[in-house]
Amino acid sequence: MCFRYSTTDAAQDKFDSLSEISRVYPGQRFRPIQCCSR
Repeated sequence: MCFRYSTTDAAQDKFDSLSEISRVYPGQRFRPIQCCSR
């Protein structure tokens, strides 16, 4: 099972890691999004 992370401001942008999304969107609230590989 994998999770992707999104912000409330950029819900269409999905990131694979919290470190990546916090670098691109510093200080944002992040939501984990469950993603399927299929």
